[in-house]
Formats: sequence, C-alpha cells, structure tokens
Amino acid sequence: MHVIETKIKETIRVIHNNLDAMHENIETLKRNGYSGNTRYSMVGIPLVTEEMGDVLNVGEFIARHPEVEVQYPKENDYFHTRPYIYVTEHEREVNE
Repeated sequence: MHVIETKIKETIRVIHNNLDAMHENIETLKRNGYSGNTRYSMVGIPLVTEEMGDVLNVGEFIARHPEVEVQYPKENDYFHTRPYIYVTEHEREVNE
C-alpha cells in the first residue's frame, strides 16, 4: 500500500429553523469554506430533515435548544409522521 495523500476534514452538523434560514445558512457556510450539504439518502436524494420521534425526546430537545424551531407534521404529510428538524452536514479541509 502506498498512501499518496492525507487530508484532515472538519465536519459539522447544523440545525436550521426553517427552509429559508437553511438556504441562507448554507450560503454563509460555503463562503466560509464549507461544502454544501453532504447528507444524502442511499439513492442520492439530499437529506435536510431529521425526525425526532424515537431518537430524541422532543420536550428535552426544546429545553436544551430553545432557539431552534421544531417542525410538526401537517395533515396529509406523507414524508413526516413525527416532529422533525432541519439538519445539514458540511465539511471543509483543515490545514495543519
């Protein structure tokens, strides 16, 4: 084996209050050297929401992060059945 290059990457997960804020935040992150969203499904669809249901207690999350808007599914919402948040993941190379 011959290693020809090593890179160190910083990865951050960002919670956004809504879709408009998410798009603004992503542009700000890109200007600061981060990539666009790196969260994708197995078939290549960008993932921007994360359901909270069984993984996190919603009340506990709100108590820890009161500034974050938790989204609640609307009637006939086929994509969300539990409360969710907008989450993206970004990375950038770290220069040593």
